[in-house]
Amino acid sequence: KKFRAAMSTNGSFDANVMGLTACRAAYEGGREWLCELKKYIWNNIEFADDYIRKNIQQIKMKKPEGTYLLWLDMSGLGMSAEDLDAFIIEKAGLWLDGGSMFGEEGNSFQRINAACRRETLRHALEQLKNAVYSL
Repeated sequence: KKFRAAMSTNGSFDANVMGLTACRAAYEGGREWLCELKKYIWNNIEFADDYIRKNIQQIKMKKPEGTYLLWLDMSGLGMSAEDLDAFIIEKAGLWLDGGSMFGEEGNSFQRINAACRRETLRHALEQLKNAVYSL
């Protein structure tokens, strides 16, 4: 019960029959797909890093070491965690993971998912850039 409660707190325990079937298929015959997917995601990570460095200097990105979620250090915007969450939703029109859910150290961070179509990522970064420029 404690394990399930902890997993549901961060949304990690959403397994269903379709997901389990897809997972099994991936393990049994998905090596080529996985290799291509990993390259695609890594290229998205590189794209996001380059885009942020060139276009949104107030934000610093931490490249992930084992996931596709990018930690964005937004301390340069000088906002509280609550104001940052509101800014991301109301001004940027994005739904990111606020870093405060991981403890006080995460208050100035947001996480963005790089495991998506490049165009989706580009659009989200453009929305973020436009919101920052509007400050």
